[in-house]
Amino acid sequence: MRSGDTVFSVMIGGQITVTNGHFPMRPGQMVQWYFDFEADGFDTDGRRQVNPKTNTLKAGDKRALDEINAESECRAMPKPYVVGTDGTEYYGDKIRIFAKCICGGPAFHKVDIMMMTQSL
Repeated sequence: MRSGDTVFSVMIGGQITVTNGHFPMRPGQMVQWYFDFEADGFDTDGRRQVNPKTNTLKAGDKRALDEINAESECRAMPKPYVVGTDGTEYYGDKIRIFAKCICGGPAFHKVDIMMMTQSL
């Protein structure tokens, strides 16, 4: 009681205020991390984009990613974990989940998230 709220800090993992990434976040959404150079691979809601010609994720080829990385600060940023419109989940995104949004906000604003101690 004298040292703070042990429910948040010990049992659940802790609540923290962070700067949101490129995508709006709403309370209750799971939160994943992504690198700043990956922002173009998501739509405005944070869903993975699929290239309709190849039916693959819009991640670009290796050369394009290397060029983007050269200009990027290579920062990990939080974003809401959003499944595809047809319910498709991407394993690479799902394993990046690390928190749950408590108090959301628009892109690049402060948001409160609850750090998780267990993975899905």
